[in-house]
Amino acid sequence: MKPLRCLILIVVAARCAGPAVGADAEKLKDKSFVAVVQERFDKWSREKTLTAAAVVKLIAKASAHGDEAAALVAIHRHQHAHADCAVTKEFLLRPAKSGADAAHLEGDFQAARKRIASATRELFVGHAPTLKAIHQGDRSDCFFLASVGAAIHSNPQRIRRLFQIHDDGSFDVVFSEQHKEHVARLTDAQIGLVADEDDRAEGIWLTALELAMGRRINQALHTAIKHGKGKEMLSLDRIGGGGDPSKIMAQLTGHHIVGLEVEPAATAKIREAAKTAHTYLACLTIGKFKAAPPPGMIAGHCYAIIGYDAQKDAFQIWNPHGNNHKPKGPPGLANGYPTDDGHFSMPLRDLLASVKGTVCHETNQPMSKDDRP
Repeated sequence: MKPLRCLILIVVAARCAGPAVGADAEKLKDKSFVAVVQERFDKWSREKTLTAAAVVKLIAKASAHGDEAAALVAIHRHQHAHADCAVTKEFLLRPAKSGADAAHLEGDFQAARKRIASATRELFVGHAPTLKAIHQGDRSDCFFLASVGAAIHSNPQRIRRLFQIHDDGSFDVVFSEQHKEHVARLTDAQIGLVADEDDRAEGIWLTALELAMGRRINQALHTAIKHGKGKEMLSLDRIGGGGDPSKIMAQLTGHHIVGLEVEPAATAKIREAAKTAHTYLACLTIGKFKAAPPPGMIAGHCYAIIGYDAQKDAFQIWNPHGNNHKPKGPPGLANGYPTDDGHFSMPLRDLLASVKGTVCHETNQPMSKDDRP
């Protein structure tokens, strides 16, 4: 091969790949949250305080890298948990003396810098997307993750087809002809806020999709927020604050979504929804249990329905936590169900007997552009 052609191929390959990993997480030098605040606070704010709105803007900017981005993530998490409070430099420099509410800043900082260091910057890696990339953490985004998990189980290419990737590293997430979200290359802070350790193996498609979906929901709520019903929120926080899986499923599919109360009168329709889960998305939201939850399951949580076992009249279910559980006794309501990476089977009779909640499922009826949330 001629030298010039070889050089061109190397340059093209590097451009397509982008930076593979921010840094090596195992080689991170010791750095404290307080040290970063001491170095950067005056750059973030010329005032004595740093507002939540200012931090949100800094998170969206690509100029904050590595430890600086991780510190912004820690500050944002604190502010988001405390009514978007403004913080002073003095408060941030003495978190250990500022009370228990500030003690988590160092921990959140270290967790974010590890996520930033280990995450790839490619959207899709290998056979992504797969369910193995999804492990719900401390965010209340099960309604989003269960819906995405159901879509992956039904057809992984459905998720890939949402993305249109551009040469500059930006991309569009195309929910419909009328609803397209353009996203610049993700910033370190956005990655540090959401990305999971499995992003190294699968890419940052899940964080990217969560960001785009949060924007869609924010836009849908714009009028209500304008009239004082709700508040402006960072797109990633909008998803992380809980919600309705039917709205996510509608965005992913463009089809009407039907909700069914988990009750004996709806048995036939609920069973039919599970039977079609290989083609159409279905989710189970458990508001509460009528008695103690079966070990390995929790209330106030959303699960993906991914199949139906006709012989056992049982739902095949996937938990976004990706948990494992081995019953200490016969499987059932008392001991729970054998669970492997979130996958388990639950008889319909047990579901009807123990759960207060809803099953929402995709239909084959397309929504009009006016109906789409």
